[in-house]
Amino acid sequence: MILTRWGFSDLLTMVKAIAVSLLLGAAAVIAGLLLYFFAASPDISTSPLILDGKAAHIEVGEVLPGGGMQLLTDDRGLAVVQWAIPGTQAGSFPYLRVQLQGTKPASSLSVAWKTAATGDTLKGFRVPDNTWPVAWVLLTRLKEWRGAISEFGIVIQGEPQQAVQLERVELLPDTVATRLRMILAQWLTSSPWDHRSINLYPGTRYLDVAAPLLLPVVALWLALSLLFYVVLRRGVTGLSWEVVAGIFLVCWITLDLMWQGKFLIQLRETQASYAGKSSEAKRKASPDAALFEFVGEASKLITPAGSRVFVASSDDYTGMRGAYYALPHNVYWARGGRELPPRQAIQADDYILVLPPAALNYNSQENLLETRDGNLIPVQLLIARQAGALFRVL
Repeated sequence: MILTRWGFSDLLTMVKAIAVSLLLGAAAVIAGLLLYFFAASPDISTSPLILDGKAAHIEVGEVLPGGGMQLLTDDRGLAVVQWAIPGTQAGSFPYLRVQLQGTKPASSLSVAWKTAATGDTLKGFRVPDNTWPVAWVLLTRLKEWRGAISEFGIVIQGEPQQAVQLERVELLPDTVATRLRMILAQWLTSSPWDHRSINLYPGTRYLDVAAPLLLPVVALWLALSLLFYVVLRRGVTGLSWEVVAGIFLVCWITLDLMWQGKFLIQLRETQASYAGKSSEAKRKASPDAALFEFVGEASKLITPAGSRVFVASSDDYTGMRGAYYALPHNVYWARGGRELPPRQAIQADDYILVLPPAALNYNSQENLLETRDGNLIPVQLLIARQAGALFRVL
């Protein structure tokens, strides 16, 4: 039996039922997470290792006047900060948290370290998805994060002569508090735009860090809240569909508000990166900047107009964008197919635009391109950059 009530006192009763059911459901979810973390986290008393500016050695860049570690990148856009931490056991600190200032403080962030066993051999890891102020790294997933750490460093890649403020660097033990901080960072911190954003919303930022996703947790909250409502209604005939709908609506709005919050952060980032810029300047500020500039440079070497340009790349996105930027030349790019057409289809004075990753090998001694099926193409190297290379067929 479904009951429908619209009086003020009934409305107040519904609100109370919704609030009590949601609070009990939230308490049960939080208790479950805490029990899981207490069971999964080792019983250790290690304190976080805070790496501050007082003990830091600036390898590349310099310290500017101001609070915290104000770094100035060199002419290559690099700033390197290093700490000596002899005797620090890697296994005691499975998490790294790095906090920078600003909405887009750097283009890339890497960590590097030395161990007592390897001596001067430097190990490193480039942090994915790190253009945002706070980065978390699960160090235990790195094979080289083992043994006694003697030195630890942060490598920041930005624009030349760019001021970057490194607010905080922490090596954290595996505790309940650390896991809770990591979960909140996953749920509340947004990720930068990329070519998947139009079709993908993961609900969390750090996909490579083990933590519960937001959607299943909210779904569990909804289920437990409905269960508590049913229990509280024992002895009362029927359920109020308004209360059921209200519980569902609150859970839905909570999930949506978190998405909206991340979306607003992304909008601010977009405005900071692209507002007021021309179409060309926007592309130079985008993640495709290196590819765009290289293809633009290579296009000037393609003559005469109407020459055929074969784009070779085994990466779907890179090949697609490279072919687009090479227009209006006579561009060939086979999406999902072989990188180059059959050898007999390639003629002298054609151009081959190689965008890594690609399954082509270039023999610089004999000026030959070797395809995956063993065909050899005589070529002249016109330009080579980190983003790719342009060849003219001889």
